[in-house]
Amino acid sequence: MLLLALYTSVIHDDSEDDVSLGMQCHQLMDRAGLAEAAVYELNDEHRLNVTEAVRSKVYDLETELVKENEKFVSLTTTIHKNRELQQERVRKLDLQYQRTLAEDLDNHLTVVQRDHEHISQLEERRIRDDMARAEAKRREKAIQEEKIRQERIKAEEEARLKSEKAERDKAAALEAEIKAAEEAAAKQASASDAAPNAGKDSKEAPGPSSSTFDVKKGTQSSVKNIIRASQNALELEKRRQQIYEELSTKVNPLNQDYQSLGRTIGRLIRTISATIENIRTRAEEIMKLISSPQYPQPISIKLFAEKIVSNCTNQRSPNAIFASSRVVVLVTSKIPLAMDILVAELNRVCIYTVPKHISYSKEAFGTRDDYFKAIGYKEVDGKLEGLDEYLERLSSYMKLYGALVQTEVGGCQNLHGMKEGWSWLARFLNTIPSNLFTAIALDSFLVMAGYGMYCRYRNQFEKLLSVIGRDFVNALQEGGGESRSAKVSKVKMSLRNYIESKQYKKEPEGLQLRDRLDSNELEDDESLGMQCHQLMDRAGLAEAAVHEHRLNIVSNCTIPKASNAIFASSIVAIPLAMDVLVAELKHLHSSKAHKLFTGDFVIVLIFDANGAYILSLLIQEAFRCKDDYFKAIGYKEVDGKIESLDEYLERLSSSYMKLYGALVQTEVGGCQNLHGAKEGWAWLARFLNTTPPDLFTAIALDSFLVMAGYGMYSRYKNQFEKLLSMIGLQEGGGESRSAKMSKVKMSIQNYIESKQYKKEPEGLQLRYRLDSSGLY
Repeated sequence: MLLLALYTSVIHDDSEDDVSLGMQCHQLMDRAGLAEAAVYELNDEHRLNVTEAVRSKVYDLETELVKENEKFVSLTTTIHKNRELQQERVRKLDLQYQRTLAEDLDNHLTVVQRDHEHISQLEERRIRDDMARAEAKRREKAIQEEKIRQERIKAEEEARLKSEKAERDKAAALEAEIKAAEEAAAKQASASDAAPNAGKDSKEAPGPSSSTFDVKKGTQSSVKNIIRASQNALELEKRRQQIYEELSTKVNPLNQDYQSLGRTIGRLIRTISATIENIRTRAEEIMKLISSPQYPQPISIKLFAEKIVSNCTNQRSPNAIFASSRVVVLVTSKIPLAMDILVAELNRVCIYTVPKHISYSKEAFGTRDDYFKAIGYKEVDGKLEGLDEYLERLSSYMKLYGALVQTEVGGCQNLHGMKEGWSWLARFLNTIPSNLFTAIALDSFLVMAGYGMYCRYRNQFEKLLSVIGRDFVNALQEGGGESRSAKVSKVKMSLRNYIESKQYKKEPEGLQLRDRLDSNELEDDESLGMQCHQLMDRAGLAEAAVHEHRLNIVSNCTIPKASNAIFASSIVAIPLAMDVLVAELKHLHSSKAHKLFTGDFVIVLIFDANGAYILSLLIQEAFRCKDDYFKAIGYKEVDGKIESLDEYLERLSSSYMKLYGALVQTEVGGCQNLHGAKEGWAWLARFLNTTPPDLFTAIALDSFLVMAGYGMYSRYKNQFEKLLSMIGLQEGGGESRSAKMSKVKMSIQNYIESKQYKKEPEGLQLRYRLDSSGLY
C-alpha cells in the first residue's frame, strides 16, 4: 500500500512538472552546455525507468490481490455449499430416524392394543359365562320356588275345598234334622184326619212349586226386558266373562307376591309416556313379567288388564290414552289371551263397552242404589259416588276403548281393532236407547275412534253419523234437574258439532305424536351409554376427583342466586362428570319429591336419572309421623327441627331446578353438552304428560322455564309453544299454600303471555371481565 501511495504521488508530481521541465530544459539548453543537457537526460531517463518499474510492480501486486480475492470468494462459496449439503444430509437422517421411530412405536401400540382387546374379550367372555351361570341358577331357583308356591296354593285350595265340603255336609245334615222334626210335628198335628189331609196335601204340593217356577220365569222375563243388547254382544260378553272368572279363582288377593307383582305392573303402566322408545321399553318389560316363570301367566295377565283399566281414569291427555293403547296392542299381539281379559275387564267396569244398557225396574232392583250399582256406580264408604264422578269414569273407559280399536302398530296385529269397533258402533245404534249415559259413551268413543272409522269405511261411516245426528241426538231429552239438563245439552252440542264440523276427518291428538317425538328429540339409550363409557375410558380422571367435582357443583348451587353464577357453574361441569352430576341432582333435588295427602295415601313424585317424574303411592301408616315423611321426601333437619316450607321451596326453586335448567341450555364452543337441549325437551314432555299440577311441581316447572325456556324456544319454536299451552294449574291447600300457588301461577302465566321465553336470560352470554357490580 505504501508503494502504491508513493507511486501515485510520483506520477502526480511528474505530471505537474512535465510542462515546467520542458520549458526549463529549453531555457537551460540555451544557457548551458551540451554536458549538462546530457546529464539531465540521463537523470530523466533513470527516473522514467524507476517509475516504470514501480508501475509494473504495482500492477503485479494488484493482479495478485484480485486473484487472491477471487480465490477467497470461491472458497467461501464452496464452504457454504458444503455446509448446506451437510445440513440436508443431517435433516434426511433425522427424518428417517423419526419415521423409523414412529413405525416402531405404532407397531408397539398395535401389539399392546391387540393384547388389550384379547384380554377384554376374555374378560367379557368370562363375565357372560358368569352371568349365564347366575341366570341359570336364578331360573332354577325360580322354578323351584314356583313349584313350592304351586304346591302351597294347591294345598290351600284343597284345604279350602275340604272345609267347604265339610260345611256343606254339616249344613245338609242340620237341614235334614230340621226337616225331619217338622215332618214329625206335622204328623202329630194331623193324626185325626191323616187320609184326607194327605190327599189334599198331595194335590196342593205342586202348587207352590209351580208358583215358584212362574215367579222365576217372570223375573227372568223382566230381566230380559230391562237389558238392551244384541245377542252376539251378550254371547261375547259371557264367553269373556267365563275366562275372566276362571282366572279370578286363581288369584289370591292376600298373597304378598301377587300384590308385589301388581304394584310392579302398575308402576310400569303409570310411567308410560308419549315416546316410541318408552312405549317399546314398557311393552317389553310388561311382556317379560307376564312370561316370567316366577308367576303364573294367567294371574299376570289379569293384573295387567286391571291396571290398564284402572289407570285410564287418571289419564286426561289423549297422548297418554293412545300411548297406553299402543302398549296394549304390543303386549296382546304376543299374548292373545291378554286382549280377551282386558276387554272382559272393560265390560265388567263399563257395560257400554259391550254395548249393553240396563233400564231401571223396581221389580228387578228394588231400590235406585241397587240399579246404580248394576250400571257401574262405585260405592265409597257406604255411599254411592256422584253423577259427575260416574260420568267422568264412563268417559275415560270409553275413550280407552275407542283408542284401543283405532290403534295400529307396525308389525303387530290389533286383536280388537277396527272391525270390532265397527261392530260395536252398529250394535250400539241398533239396540241402545238414547239418554245421558249412552250419549256420553258414544261421544267419547267417536272422539277417539271416529278418525280411524272414517279412514276405513268412508261413506258407510258418514251414513251412520247421519243416523246419529237425525235419530240418536234428537231422541235425547232434557230433564231430571237443572244439572242433568245442562249435561244433556252439552253432550248434544258436542255430538252435533262433531258431525257438522266433520271433526272425524281430523287426526286426533296423540295418534301420531309419538313418532315425531321419538324421531326428533330422543336418543337411543344404548348409544348414549356407549358414548359415556367411551368418554370414561378416554379420560384419565380418578373416580374420587369426579365425585368431589360434582359434589362441589351441586352443593354450591344452593348458594348463588344470580343466574350468571348458575350458568357459569353449568359451563364448568366437565363432560366426564355429567352423568354423575345428574345423578347427584336426582339424589339431592327434593323438588323431585312432592306430596299430596289424599285419604290413606301419599302421592310422591320423584325424579329418575333422565329427569322424568315417577309417580308412586306411599301409605301414610308407613311413617310414624309427618316429620319422618318430610325427611323421606327431602326436607332437611337442622338442629333437630325440620326446615320450613319456605326454606324447602327456596332450595327447590333457586337451587336445583335452576341449575338443571341452565345445564340443559348451556352450549360451549368446541364442547358437547352430554345432557343438553334434547334431554331438556324430553324432560319437559314427560313432566307435562305425567305430573299433576301442584305447588311443588309448579315451582319446579317455573324455575326450569326461567333458565331453559329460551333455549327450548330457539330450538323447537312452535312445538315448545304448544307445550306451553298445555300448562294448567289449580289453587288450594290452605291460605298460605294457596297464596304461594297464586304467586307461582301468576309467574307462569306472565311468562307465557308476555313471551319471556323469546328473551335471552341474564348470564347466558359470558362477559370478558367483571364490572363493578359483577361479583356473583
